[in-house]
Amino acid sequence: MLIVSSDNKQVPEMNKVIEISSIFTVIVDKKSRKTRYFLLAIALFLATLIGSFIMYTAYKNFLTSETLAGKNLCILQFLNGFSVINVYFCLIFVCDWKRFVEFKEIWSQTGLQNDPETISSIKSQVRNYRRFICALNAVFTFTATLSIYQSDLSFKPKDVFQSIFVTCVSFIYSFLFGLITDFPIQMVLFICSVFVRVNQRLAYLIKHPDSAEDNMKSIRLLHCIGSQLTRAADQFIRYFLATSYALKVSFILINLYRIIYLSETLSDYFISLSLLIAVSSMTAFVTYNAVKVNNLASKGFHDTYRLSFTKNCPNYFAEASLLMYRMGRNDIGLTFANLFTITASFVTSLTTLCITLILAFPTIQSQVNKQC
Repeated sequence: MLIVSSDNKQVPEMNKVIEISSIFTVIVDKKSRKTRYFLLAIALFLATLIGSFIMYTAYKNFLTSETLAGKNLCILQFLNGFSVINVYFCLIFVCDWKRFVEFKEIWSQTGLQNDPETISSIKSQVRNYRRFICALNAVFTFTATLSIYQSDLSFKPKDVFQSIFVTCVSFIYSFLFGLITDFPIQMVLFICSVFVRVNQRLAYLIKHPDSAEDNMKSIRLLHCIGSQLTRAADQFIRYFLATSYALKVSFILINLYRIIYLSETLSDYFISLSLLIAVSSMTAFVTYNAVKVNNLASKGFHDTYRLSFTKNCPNYFAEASLLMYRMGRNDIGLTFANLFTITASFVTSLTTLCITLILAFPTIQSQVNKQC
C-alpha cells in the first residue's frame, strides 16, 4: 500500500515488511498452508515425474545407441533428469529447515525488513534476476526439445501431439529449475542488503567523521548480524549448493567433450553449444551471487581503516579495530559443503581444475580410439 506525502508524492508505507516469497517457505510458514502445500506437492510431483521420464528415456536410448556421440547425449539427458529430482529432494528433505527459521529470526533483527530503500532494492533485483532466469529457461527449453528428438528416433517431429508433449516437458523442466533457483537467490539478496547498508554507513562516516561514537558500534553490530545471517543460510543450503555444483560442472565437462570430439553436424554443434551456454550461465549466475556475499562482507575494510584515524578516542578506535579485524578475515560467505568459502579464489581454483580436466581430453579420446 502507498501513502501520499505532503508534496503529493507517493511513498512506500513504513510498516510494510519484506519476506522471502516462495512456495518452499510453506514448510515452516503457517500462512496459507493448504494452498501452498498443494502447490509444493505439485512441484515435487512434477519434478519427480519429469526427471524420471527423462532418465528412463536416456537409459533406454543409451542401450540402443550405437555411436559414442549418441551415448554421450544420453548421459547428458540422464544428468538433466537426475538434477531436477536431486535439487528438489535435497532442498525439501535434506536441508535443515530449522536453519531457515533461524535465518528469518536473524533477518528481523536487522531493522531492514521494513526499510523502504531496502525493500525497493531487493524487489528490483528479484525482478531483474527472474527475467534473466526466464531467458535462460527459454534457451534451455528449445535446445532440450531438439536434443530429445535427436537422441530418441521413436519421436517423430511431424507428429503434432508428440511435439507438444516434448515441448511441454522441456518447458516444465525449465520452469521447475527456475522456481527452485529463485529461492536461494532471494536469501542471498537479503544477506547482501545487510552488508550493503553496512558499507553505506561506513561511507557516510567517511564524509561525516564527527558522528557519534556509538554509530561505529551499531555498524559493527549490523555487520555481526549479517555474518550470522550468512552462516544460517549456509548451514541451510550448503549441501543443496554442493550437489548442484557437482552435477552442473559434470554436465559442462561432458558437454565440452561432446563439442570438441563428438559433434559432427551443424545441429550437433548448435544443440551442444546452446545447452552449454544455458547451463554455464546458470552456474555463473549462482556463483556470482555467492561470491557477491563474500565481497560485500569485506568491502568496507579500507573505509574502516581510514575511520580508525578520525577520532582520538580509545573506544572508537577499539570498535573500528574489531570491525576491521572481522572484515579482514574474509571468511564470511556461503560454502561448498562446508569445505571452502565460495570466493573469487574458489572460482579461480574451480576453473583451473576444469581446465586441467579439459586438457586431459586428448588422452581420454586416444584411449577411446584404441578401444574402438
